[in-house]
Amino acid sequence: RDKHKLDFSVIKSYLLNLYLEPQTFSAQTCDDMRQELFHHPDLDRCLALAPDPAAFLSRYLTRLSAQFIELFLRGNNLYMHRFFGFGLDSHASKYLAAPVAHMLQGMSTDAQLTDEQRALLTHAFYLAFTQQIGNETRWLEEALAERGVKL
Repeated sequence: RDKHKLDFSVIKSYLLNLYLEPQTFSAQTCDDMRQELFHHPDLDRCLALAPDPAAFLSRYLTRLSAQFIELFLRGNNLYMHRFFGFGLDSHASKYLAAPVAHMLQGMSTDAQLTDEQRALLTHAFYLAFTQQIGNETRWLEEALAERGVKL
């Protein structure tokens, strides 16, 4: 790693940035991120040991999504409208509705994923968002409807 360049790719949940800022990645990098999201060797070993691999993968994707939301959405002044570090976290459901809807749209239309992978990922991300903001989904539902996204 380059000591002079800030690189978030060492954070596993950063893989989901593929759906927030897809234009910042090359096609090969996008393919690599998708592959790592569902078929990383460590994940494959865990799935092989899990009594219920489907449930394990669902929990894993939900946890990864929650971490992404916490670090890269809630922690980003661009989305949370903070000023000198101060802001209203009580408005998180409203502030984050647009970027989350954008990501869910990208996930649900990603032709490089299988139907099962798309369903798992969108469900996990939606569930993580509702858990992060206390089940207040009104703003997200409006943003999804504006985009014509049905989950």
